[in-house]
Amino acid sequence: NSEPILCDCDVTNDQQMEATFHRLKEEWGTIDFLVHAIAFAGKDQLDGSFIENTTRDGFKSALDISAYSFVDAGRRASEIMNDGGAMVTLTYLGSERVIPNYNVMGVAKAALEASTRYMAADLGPRQIRVNAISAGPLKPSLPPELGLDDICSVSTKPPARCKIIPTLWALRARRCTYSLIWAYPVRVKHIMSMAASMLLACRKKAHLKIVLHNNLAAIIQTHGTCCN
Repeated sequence: NSEPILCDCDVTNDQQMEATFHRLKEEWGTIDFLVHAIAFAGKDQLDGSFIENTTRDGFKSALDISAYSFVDAGRRASEIMNDGGAMVTLTYLGSERVIPNYNVMGVAKAALEASTRYMAADLGPRQIRVNAISAGPLKPSLPPELGLDDICSVSTKPPARCKIIPTLWALRARRCTYSLIWAYPVRVKHIMSMAASMLLACRKKAHLKIVLHNNLAAIIQTHGTCCN
């Protein structure tokens, strides 16, 4: 069946998550990869002071939708995923640096990256790779009243960036897991200084692989590997 499968799925609703993956199993039997591309924080959480504007409900909601949803989807997907499959999620620089107005989303992305490492360790024996891509923000078509111009000031062409994702489940990337892939539009002359800074920031052994495609630079930071 070549028709796309569309499901109503609220990632905070266990019943809908269960129904979605049950349908995928019925339609396809098994799957080869999972792309997690969902995140959310209320607008009131993404303005001004992090410490003054972050509420308990806002914090719980941001981490539930932006981080736990990958853990939950990964667990359900792994039950029907072929050995040697791949999972990938999207993160952002705000997990490691203070980005104005990013606030609780930075905390959620940090939790997402930590979850990626633990998931990679758990699924490594099955040769299932789990990685995160940290990409510069795209300029979306958003109403100006949202006040996201500062966050979305950098633009990367989607076609170039999207080439990184299929690479992560291709055979040539079968050893790449437990990694954070930085993908930003930069000049070639800047890429070595970026890599050097990342190496100096590492407190433990890390390996960097630099991939250049047109004007897109991808730095793959691998702290460890679970796949043979």
